[in-house]
Amino acid sequence: MTSKKRDFFEAQGYRNIGKRVLIALLVLVVVVVTFVGYYFYSSVKVCSDYQCFLDGLEGCDKVSFVRDDLKASWYYEIVGDGGVGCNVEVMLLSINEGSVENRVFEGKSMVCGFVWTGGYPEDDLFSCSGVLREEMQEKIIQDMHSYLLENIGEIKEEFRGV
Repeated sequence: MTSKKRDFFEAQGYRNIGKRVLIALLVLVVVVVTFVGYYFYSSVKVCSDYQCFLDGLEGCDKVSFVRDDLKASWYYEIVGDGGVGCNVEVMLLSINEGSVENRVFEGKSMVCGFVWTGGYPEDDLFSCSGVLREEMQEKIIQDMHSYLLENIGEIKEEFRGV
């Protein structure tokens, strides 16, 4: 830069303009790289079938899958490696068949440590944690309690026979 231009910029308060532009460009590059990296790291592949989901389980890849059956609709998303298996977020989307009182579970989720040996993550509640698991477990206990109270006479007679 010529001395007249430099003197002009310095008079306007633009000392070390080259350094400032370089710093601004470096900050911009860091921000762009951070957003692009976050996007690719956090993006989830949507599977259209269960086999695609099982393939994702092999490497604990971030994939999701919606399973509709006669009883309920479930959403599964592999959220990471759980050590022994994958951590899978399980959400009950809707109840298609059964008691109306079970609709309180809709929209609730839990995270399950899942190693595929057949079946689905929600089949083993002991490997899960979260609101859905707690509420399902509470409902099971309440149903067992009600069953025992309704059938206490029969149960008592069976114990006498033992």
